[in-house]
Amino acid sequence: MTLVRIAEKRDAEDIQHVFHATWLVTYSNSETGITTEDIETHFKNAHTKESLARIRKHIGSMPDNSKIFVAKLFVGKKGMLVC
Repeated sequence: MTLVRIAEKRDAEDIQHVFHATWLVTYSNSETGITTEDIETHFKNAHTKESLARIRKHIGSMPDNSKIFVAKLFVGKKGMLVC
């Protein structure tokens, strides 16, 4: 089952995790010249309380014509978030 909905403040940590994981897969390669270490450095503070608070604030203050959507895929009793 898949559920797609508008992001809520409580999704901040999962959204940041997806951003981090997708940057590693997408940008870390010889073609871009970006290393895994570059991305890890960029995201080193991504999961701090302050960073997550900024994301929650951003999600909570988005105008009506601009939204972030999340898709949650459920596999058995476990769920996986995909943005």
